[in-house]
Amino acid sequence: MVDASDSYCCAEINRELWIERLRVEIDWSFSNDQIRKAFKLWLKENRPPSFPEPSERGHKPVDWRARLERLGLLRLRHVQSVEDTIQIITQTLPSEKRKATKFLEPGILNQEAEKAVTDFHNLFHFLDPAEMPRSCPMK
Repeated sequence: MVDASDSYCCAEINRELWIERLRVEIDWSFSNDQIRKAFKLWLKENRPPSFPEPSERGHKPVDWRARLERLGLLRLRHVQSVEDTIQIITQTLPSEKRKATKFLEPGILNQEAEKAVTDFHNLFHFLDPAEMPRSCPMK
C-alpha cells in the first residue's frame, strides 16, 4: 500500500515532452476488448486540451526501412567520400539490385543522407535543433 503523503504523486505531466505519467488500476477480469473500450472512453474524457490529438490526415505511414537505410548511408558518408560510398554500394549490391537503387547518383545519395538528419530531428524533436547525429558531418 502506498502512503498518501505530500511527496506521493499519482500523476504528472511533462509539458515539454508531451508525456503524462500516471498510476492505473486494471481489473484483469475484464476482456482485452472491454479494457480497450474503457481506456478509449477515458482518453476521450481526460485528454488535456493543451495536448490535442495529432491529426493523421495527409500523413503516410512511416517507412522505417527507408529511415534505417538513410541512417546507414549517413554513417557511411561520415567516414567515406561520395565517390567511395558509391563504389562500396556498387561492390556490395547484387547486380540485379544496382539498377533499382537511387544511391548511385552523388546528388541523390547526399539528399538521402540529409534526410537521415531530418529523420533524426523528427524522431528526437525534444532535442535542441542544433543537436546533430554522431555521424555528422559528412566527409
